[in-house]
This record gives sequence, C-alpha cells and structure tokens, in this order.
Amino acid sequence: MAISSSSSSISTKVKTKYDVFISFRGEDTRHGFTSHLSDALRKNKVRTYVDQVSLNRGEEISCVLLRAIEESKMFVIVFSENYANSSWCLDELLMIMKCKEENGQEVVPIFYHVDPSCVREQKGSYGTAFVKLEQRFKYHMEKLQAWRIALTKAANLSGWCSQQIRSESVFVQQVVEHVIRKLKSILSISIDDLSMAVSSSAAADPSLHKYDVFISCSGETRNSFTSHLYSALRQKQIKAYADEVSLEIGDGIPRAVPKAIEESAISIIIFSKDYASFRWCLDELVHIIECRHEKNQIVLPIFYGIEPNLIRNQKGAYGAAFCYYEESFKDKMDKVQEWRQALSAAAGLSGWESRNQ
Repeated sequence: MAISSSSSSISTKVKTKYDVFISFRGEDTRHGFTSHLSDALRKNKVRTYVDQVSLNRGEEISCVLLRAIEESKMFVIVFSENYANSSWCLDELLMIMKCKEENGQEVVPIFYHVDPSCVREQKGSYGTAFVKLEQRFKYHMEKLQAWRIALTKAANLSGWCSQQIRSESVFVQQVVEHVIRKLKSILSISIDDLSMAVSSSAAADPSLHKYDVFISCSGETRNSFTSHLYSALRQKQIKAYADEVSLEIGDGIPRAVPKAIEESAISIIIFSKDYASFRWCLDELVHIIECRHEKNQIVLPIFYGIEPNLIRNQKGAYGAAFCYYEESFKDKMDKVQEWRQALSAAAGLSGWESRNQ
C-alpha cells in the first residue's frame, strides 16, 4: 500500500512497517490457506508479515515477532482447529488485542474450518486445548484467563467464516478485497486526523497561519507522491504550500520559503533518498525545526522509500551527501553540523513510513 499510518490521533500514532500481520497455526495452514492469502495480498502490493519460524512446544514468542505486531497497521487472525494448542499463537493474540485496544489497529478474524462459537466459548478442539493448557499452566491461571478473554473478544469481532464459501480461491479473494478496503479506510482516517490536527493548531489564532501545511520535499517526489499528497490535502480543504520552483543541487533556499514555513501550522517533511543532496532542502529543514522549537509548530516526517535510521544517523545516501558537504564546506562546518542536528531531530519524531513496492 502507499503510506503507513495508524487510525489513532496524530499525537499517539504508531509507526507502521507492515500493512498486515497474519497470525496463524503453522501446522494447520502455513502451506495452504495462509500461503495463498499472503501471496494474494502481496500481489496487491499489501506489505504482509508472515512469520517463517516454526516454534517448538513451550518456546516463547520472539522480540522480532512482537515488534512486527506493534509495527503493523492491521491484523488477520486465522483461527484453525489447532490454533489454541499453541501458547505461542495465544501470546500473539494477546499482543494483537492489546494493540487494538491501545492504538485502534484493525483486527479481522478468519474462522478456517472452525465454528466461531468454538473459539468464542472455547469448545470443541479449543475446549480440548484448554484442558491440556490448564495442566501445563496450572501455576499461571491468570495467563490462561487472559488467553480465554482474548479469544472471546476476537471471536466477537466481525470476520470471515470459510465454511460459508465453498471455493477456497474465492474465499481468499474476498478476504483480500476486504483487507484492501480496510487499509484504504485507515489512510482516509489518517488524512481526517491530519485535518483535525490542523484545525486545532490553528484555532487559537487563525491569523497566525496563512497555510495549514507546508510540504518540504526534493525533486524526486515532486511530480509523484508529493503531488498526490498535495491534491489529497486540498480535497480535504487543507491549505497546503508546496514550492513550485525546481532548484538544482547547490542552490540556496528561495526567500519566500522561510516566510511560508513561519506562516504554516504544520510542516510535513517528505524524506526521500535524494533529500539530503539539496542544500535548500536542508536549509528548509533547519528552519522547520527552529519553528517547532520556537513556535511549537507540528512537524510530521514521512519516510518515503528510506529507513528512518539512515536519516537519523546520516548513513547510506545521506552519508554520501555529507561526505560531499564536509569536503565542500570545510570553512562552514557549523552549517554542516546544523544540518546533521536537524536531520537527527526530525527523524526522531513520530511519522509515517512508505516503502516503494
């Protein structure tokens, strides 16, 4: 999908690396339904996390897996016959439901050849699983109760039941279409949240802000992503400023730009691979960070096809750009250091990640 965000408010949003995290019981569906579903999602440009590690009985959920859950926009839980036999799956489920409650992430349950009531009430194979779990975890009854509550809550959510659709290929396609609709809805909500944030930040004294949003970007995204974002903001009646002048490497910041930054309620910085190659982008960034400190303006970074840590630590393309600057600005190292500090400060803020597909 295009740009990663959550449906919670801007002040509490979660950075997302994946569009969808799939929770499933490996021995039931890894090489069948889950494989078909993840392939179909990826063919539709949905960034999907499917754990490839098979854990043995008694092993705990890994830190990598927990991080993937936290960094996902929505979750698909494939409840199959043996899902509850795995304490690993149940721990995943606990974390998923916690993320739903705390961050508002979407959860879509799929009941794969199992009746939702068996999951909800821990009957049938789920009841049998809990008889065994009660023996294994007899000294951790609070954990058992937490698993039961999570299963009941998840099974009460609106989802899909494979028994209602004969063709598995049709079932997979319908789930994929549902997931894509949900993801588009989340993106729409995020623009609405941005609109609300703009309104609240400008409400105190509208005369202070000529623009709702200032967009800082390099030429790499001007005619693609930045253009699409600008149009989407304008459709939401958000007054956005995006400089129309195409500058070359080495050019300084135009005079009108600092004033536009100062007159904006929010600055959106689109960090792309070549952003640091342009002096004027870095000068814009310095002024944006100054306004954040001096005027409490909101700054929202978007990491477009680049990892935030490359910006924060000036590595990769950003490192190469600064090798050039340190050679070319030997008598202006204060300026170079100022750029570095602004990049580190901006990349440390909560924002969105987008990966080129």
